[in-house]
Amino acid sequence: AQNATSIDHKSKLDAITKLVEAFRKETSPQSQCNKLEGLIQHLSMEDEDPDDAIDKIINLGFVKDLTELVSGRTQSSDLQLWAAWCLNNIATGNHAQTKTVMPACPAFIQALSGTNAKLKEYAIFALGNIAEDCLELRTIIVKMGALDPLAKLLHSKDKVIVRTVCWAVSNILKGTNNEFILKSKRILETPGIERARNNLTGVLVNVLLTSHNEEGTGKLIEAKFPARIISALYKESPVAVILPALRTLGNMLAYNDKFNEQLLPMCKGILEFLALCVKHEHRGIQKESIWVVSNILAGPPSHAKPVIQAGFIPVLLNHLKKSQFDIKREAVHALKNASRDDKVLNQLVKNGIVPPLLSLIRIQDIDTIRTCLHFVERILERVKNGASIVEEAGGIEALETVQMIQNRDLWTHAGDLVDKYWGEDVDDFKENEPVEPVEYPPW
Repeated sequence: AQNATSIDHKSKLDAITKLVEAFRKETSPQSQCNKLEGLIQHLSMEDEDPDDAIDKIINLGFVKDLTELVSGRTQSSDLQLWAAWCLNNIATGNHAQTKTVMPACPAFIQALSGTNAKLKEYAIFALGNIAEDCLELRTIIVKMGALDPLAKLLHSKDKVIVRTVCWAVSNILKGTNNEFILKSKRILETPGIERARNNLTGVLVNVLLTSHNEEGTGKLIEAKFPARIISALYKESPVAVILPALRTLGNMLAYNDKFNEQLLPMCKGILEFLALCVKHEHRGIQKESIWVVSNILAGPPSHAKPVIQAGFIPVLLNHLKKSQFDIKREAVHALKNASRDDKVLNQLVKNGIVPPLLSLIRIQDIDTIRTCLHFVERILERVKNGASIVEEAGGIEALETVQMIQNRDLWTHAGDLVDKYWGEDVDDFKENEPVEPVEYPPW
C-alpha cells in the first residue's frame, strides 16, 4: 500500500511538470487555460496536502509565469483569472510558499480598482490569504497601499465583495500594530459606508478593532458583547461573519484569566459552535477556531477541562497529523496548552503525537520549532520511557536539523535536550556550532 501511495504521489508531481511544460509550449489562450485548470485540480484535492504540489510549481519557476499573467502579460481575461486562482491557492501554503506570491501583490492591489469583478474578488482573497500568514507580509502589503482600495470596496453594492473585504481587513489586522489599527478605524469611519457598517460583518470588524487592546476588550466584556456575537452565529452563517467573530473572541481570550472568567460564562454554546468550526470545510475557519480553543486551553484547569471533556483533543491531533501546515501550526500550540494535564499528555503520546511533532521541527518556522521543542521537552520529562519513544520516532535526527535554522536559542535548546537525554556522545551540535548567530526576519 505504501508503494502504491509513493507511485501515485510521483505520478501527481509528474503530471504537474507535464502541465507546466505543455502550458509553456501552447500559444492558444484557451489551451493554456485548460492547463491552469489542471494545475488547480492538483492544488485543490480535499484529501491531500497540497504542499508538495505547491513546491513543485515553485521549483519549476512557474510562479513567475503566473505573476506575469496577472500583471497583464496576456490580453485574455480568462487566462488572467486562472493565473490569479493558481496564485491564490499557492498563497494558502506555508510561509516560504506564500512568500513566493508577494511579487504579484502590486497587480492584486491594482485589480482592486479595476473593472473585472471576478479578478477583483480573487485579488481580495489572495491579499487576505497572504495577510493571514505573518506580520512581515502584512506589513509589506499595507506599505504597498492595500488598505485604501480595500476601504473603497466597502461602498460596493455587492454583498459578497463587502464580506470578503471585511475578512481580508480582519486578516491584515491580526496581531498587527497600532498604526494599522488606527488607519483602519479611520477607514471604517469614512462617511458613506454605513451600508457596510450596518450589516453584521461591518459591526464585527468594528468590534474586532476594539478588541485589539486590553482597554477595548474590557469595555466589550462590560457591554456583554461576547454573548451577542455568539447569539448571532449559527452553522449556516457566512464565512465573512464567522471569521471576524472568531478573531474577536480569540483576541479577547488572549489577555488574562480575569477577562476570561467574565467572558466564558457569557458565551453559552461557544464550545458547541467551536466544535463545528474546527471541522468546517473552510480552512480559515478551522484555523481561527483552533486559535480560540488554544487560548481557552492556555487558561487555568477550570477553563481547559470543559474543552478536553468536549472531545476537542482527538480532532486537534488529527489536524496535526493530516492538515496543511498553517492548520498544523495552530493545532500544535493548542495541544501543547492541553498537555499541561499529564493524563492528556500521556494519551497524546499513546495516540501517536510524536512523529508529526518531530516533522514540524524540520520545517523552518521559528515560532513552530520553539513550540515543538518545549513540547518534546515535556514528553521527555514527564512521560515514562519518553526518551526511547522520541528516539524511535527519529527524535535525535529531528533535533539535529534545528542547527540548520541558525538561531542560537533554538540550536542551544535542541542541543541541550540531546545531551541531557541521550548523552554527549551525540556531538554533531558541538562540531557544527555557528561562529556568529545569524539574524532572520520575523516569521
